[in-house]
Amino acid sequence: MTRSDDPEFETPFEEGRALFNEGRFFECHEVWEHLWMETGDDRAHLLKGLLQAAIAIHHFRRSNFEGARKLFEGQKRILAPFRPESQQLALAEFDQAMDLLFEPLLRARPGERPEFRAERVPKLLRGGP
Repeated sequence: MTRSDDPEFETPFEEGRALFNEGRFFECHEVWEHLWMETGDDRAHLLKGLLQAAIAIHHFRRSNFEGARKLFEGQKRILAPFRPESQQLALAEFDQAMDLLFEPLLRARPGERPEFRAERVPKLLRGGP
């Protein structure tokens, strides 16, 4: 799905994507949350999944393991119908990178502190023309 002819969506979407790729997940959330509330089509579901991914990473980085796990699982479920690509984003690759980042958290036993590896944080890359 591509909607590059809609600057009211594309401009804040790209702003949020840039913030995400800079590791500024909370700021990204702020930009996309407003867009999500204003969007009435299937792009709202895509945004919801991306919002959950951003905040899952934010929580993991800040050692909120329960919140991170919950949001990770939610973003997996919500983004599944959009893979392999939507809004020109390479979501299959993003999904694999999220799995790699969250693997220590998902394998952790109660009471363990899984390692957050910043070098594994995925980027939202363009996958289409």
